[in-house]
Amino acid sequence: MQGWAHAVQGTPARPAAPPEVACTSSPRRSVTLGGVNDVLSRLRGALIVSVQADEGSPMRETGIIAAMSRAALLGGARGLRLRGPEDIRAVRALTDVPVIGLTKQAQPGSPVYITATPAEVRAVAQAGADVVAFDGTDLPRPHAVAELIAEAHACGALAMAEIGRAHV
Repeated sequence: MQGWAHAVQGTPARPAAPPEVACTSSPRRSVTLGGVNDVLSRLRGALIVSVQADEGSPMRETGIIAAMSRAALLGGARGLRLRGPEDIRAVRALTDVPVIGLTKQAQPGSPVYITATPAEVRAVAQAGADVVAFDGTDLPRPHAVAELIAEAHACGALAMAEIGRAHV
């Protein structure tokens, strides 16, 4: 498995930028046509596995998330969807497969829950996500969708809008 070979051989996949660095550009990658095409071609027709555990879950430990990610890769996953910078950073150290990263945090005065602020976008991208997933619905939000996309691109990541929502 190409993406897993780096961890098996003991070679780190690629370093993530330190979290305190502002994203005006990223030395490790950039949103260029070639970069976009590379990520998209690697994901086209591939299995992408979401490896997440909610707070309070017995599975909510970064080491467990990393182990489940390894199992997903061994099972044929060619992309991973991970929640939170800590998990993204840990799994990024194991593999070079495309990572879709996001955060899930309640926002004061807004029902938007998935990667709602530029700071969250930056943290996910700097942790090593190739793609930053964010809430792209028309819900009232603390920051405009355009701000989130611009921040992802400034950090060298692609942006992916999640547009489905449950009707309650």
